[in-house]
Amino acid sequence: MSRHLRLFALSLFSLCCFSSQSALAKTITVDADNAINLSSPFTREDCDGTAAKPTATTLSAALAMAQERDTILICPGTYAEEVLVTTSHLLISGLRGQGNTIDAILDGESTRHVGISIASDVETVTIQNIAIENYLDAAIKAVQGPTYHVLIQDAAFHNNANGVIAGDETSPVGTFTHTYFRVRRSLFTTNSAAGTAIAFTNCRNCRIQRNDIDGGDIGIILRAQNSSDPSLTNNRLLLNTVTHAASVGILLESLQNTTLKSPTLQRNTVTDTPSGVGIRLFAHDNAAIRGGKVVQSTITPANPGIEVLTATGGVVEKVKFADN
Repeated sequence: MSRHLRLFALSLFSLCCFSSQSALAKTITVDADNAINLSSPFTREDCDGTAAKPTATTLSAALAMAQERDTILICPGTYAEEVLVTTSHLLISGLRGQGNTIDAILDGESTRHVGISIASDVETVTIQNIAIENYLDAAIKAVQGPTYHVLIQDAAFHNNANGVIAGDETSPVGTFTHTYFRVRRSLFTTNSAAGTAIAFTNCRNCRIQRNDIDGGDIGIILRAQNSSDPSLTNNRLLLNTVTHAASVGILLESLQNTTLKSPTLQRNTVTDTPSGVGIRLFAHDNAAIRGGKVVQSTITPANPGIEVLTATGGVVEKVKFADN
């Protein structure tokens, strides 16, 4: 067989395989009321309670049957459960209610611990248009191992001890890195005086963007800890608003012999923080925050506004501060 003919055959085989995989992708519709119209996906008529049974009545059941490239559509309603995402290449989307409200609600009922857990090595998952509330530990947690290209957007988090936690300072620290983990355009109200709305530990190329945060102890944490990964770099916090954080609005922290490289904080707003610390950079235990910038921030009251701390051999260097 000639080289050109072999290449054509290989291309045709790849196209057939891709087409076959695309044809297998499906929409799994979740409705707690067990009565929906499946004839027209992604419309409110799917969830009006007038027609056929849904694919699943719980999000847990939908995730159990999901395969890569599937879409899980969550109808308006309240789902009292804890769920685990183990499948990659998923879209998990609530269907917005009349007036564009977020009416698909995952409820911990102040008895459950984590709303959505994301397993190790999950990649390319989007979670959107869902409210998660009343969980004792966190709304969303990815602490079992590395993840890649996880996107959480257009969501609402209310009355949880913590919001979105990617990586964990307690277990297992330093053994994995999240890549392209993003949280954007979401609303957080935190009920715990010790809680954090968004916390990323050991991340690269991650984004926290255009979120509105109210309450808790710390609004946003970007942390590097006990990691041998030299590429904890290019993380960006952009256009977030943090209000009423008890201790610190935004915390950049590096500890235990780790370097947080070139973080960017730009056009963030921190208001009504009782301590007066809008943004804190803290390197300790022979760790470093190196490079990056903190620019165009609005902090009120500004006392001290931006604080740089080091301890036990920690170093903060080559960070640009401008127009704050």
